[in-house]
Amino acid sequence: ASAGEQQSGTVYLGMDTPLTGPTAIVGQGDREAVLKLVRYWNNRGGINGRRVVVDILDNASNPSQAVQNVQRFVGDSKYVAILGSGNAGGAIATAPLATAGRIPFLALSPPTPLVAPARPYVYVALPTARLYAYSMAQYLKSLGVTRIALMGDNGAFGRDGVGQVKALARAYGFTITDDAIFSPTTTSFAAELARVRNSNAQALWMWTVTPAANTIVKEF
Repeated sequence: ASAGEQQSGTVYLGMDTPLTGPTAIVGQGDREAVLKLVRYWNNRGGINGRRVVVDILDNASNPSQAVQNVQRFVGDSKYVAILGSGNAGGAIATAPLATAGRIPFLALSPPTPLVAPARPYVYVALPTARLYAYSMAQYLKSLGVTRIALMGDNGAFGRDGVGQVKALARAYGFTITDDAIFSPTTTSFAAELARVRNSNAQALWMWTVTPAANTIVKEF
């Protein structure tokens, strides 16, 4: 953009988010929060007098669709930054596009691979799964818990979380009595929870942001 365009006019941001599919609850919440913030700032004069517009595209919780959405934003010079997917798989798939296009990318999901190792132009709005794992491990250790069972969905966030716990288990004195990776579309977890019960675990550590969590908690 020219110097004049950089000092005036509308600020356009692109947002790739899962409004449908297994992680729709995340994407819909992110959209609501972002639109409220846009209204808040525009009602107060925008950013340095410039109105803010966020164009939102649904990736249907599908990393392939997320790639198409972010390619569209990167290919249009009016967008000055991208809000990356709340779906971890979508964020991981699209962050390299932002780096290549040299456009700031702020992910609304916490997969560790986005920033470990660090990559240019890519940021996360949340603690990574690794930081969540360390924090919860400290809490469980303070309770005297040494035997844990793990459950995680088969998406990028679920697998990342389970992997992070396995990596730190020895340092915190944990024995993993059972671990299960599940599909978010599963309607009953009776078999998995029976295994947890029979494994002599003191705690069940679950990694998912899908509606399956509700089912698991109720059946637990």
